[in-house]
Amino acid sequence: MFLRHRLTIEPLPRSKMRRFALLALVASAALAFTMAGPASAGPSKVTYVFTNTTLNGANSLIFGYYAEGFDHYTFNSGVGSIRRIVVTLPVGSALNVLLLDETCGTTYYADGTGAANHATVVPTKRGFTIDIADGGPGCVNATTTELPTAGFGNLTLTEVIR
Repeated sequence: MFLRHRLTIEPLPRSKMRRFALLALVASAALAFTMAGPASAGPSKVTYVFTNTTLNGANSLIFGYYAEGFDHYTFNSGVGSIRRIVVTLPVGSALNVLLLDETCGTTYYADGTGAANHATVVPTKRGFTIDIADGGPGCVNATTTELPTAGFGNLTLTEVIR
């Protein structure tokens, strides 16, 4: 013998429905907070990774970067090439790759500033390729615009920002 039960669903009055919805929302938020922990403020550092870095030329050259109000020098042309350089800075800090031409006494930055615009920057899938030319033999191009062909600067590197 089967008993027949009649199920009747009656809508809640609006005030109770609102309270129930609010309670469900608060409960799900509390559960999410408990499972995930408090929300973090995000990363506090940004990492710049330079790869395939080559530095060559007849002039005395130094590769570096400008960050946090100072020029930071990494290596000189006597080294030739470095496979990987990692720079970590606080979030919000800007970094600008530079080439110091000691022979000419000039500095050229990747954003085109410095003694003259000597930089070619090409966006890639994961960052940029950066080429910066020096002042040339006898410093004939030290203060004039000299944009190197991509891949053929005195300083050539790939920059990835993480």
